[in-house]
Amino acid sequence: MIKRRSQGFTLIEVLIALTVFGIAMMAIIPMFVSNMQMNSDSELRTQGAHLAQDYIEALRLKDPGALAAETKTVNVGSRTFRIESEYCTKSSLCGSGSKHILVKVRHNNEIVFQTETVFTQLNTEISP
Repeated sequence: MIKRRSQGFTLIEVLIALTVFGIAMMAIIPMFVSNMQMNSDSELRTQGAHLAQDYIEALRLKDPGALAAETKTVNVGSRTFRIESEYCTKSSLCGSGSKHILVKVRHNNEIVFQTETVFTQLNTEISP
């Protein structure tokens, strides 16, 4: 009588394979979590940059001399951002027809993007 060896894995082989797989996953999972956090932070900064850019573009339509500090709240998807503007924080950049502008975008009270620029009044009169 010939003995047939059954094909397949023994219980010990399966347990060893699962242990090796589990150890590999424990090393990889923190990397995925870290990458997800970096992606989320990057998305926040990008949204903050877009909001600041849109805000500054809207200010271009106004007279620099009439600008005053303000705070406004904007919702983007499920996130709420607060846009803060300050003027003439660098007095050397402020004068007749020009204004230093500092724009901060916050999410959960943390600055995610900040930019500054100087607006100048353009002379639109045409001289003869």
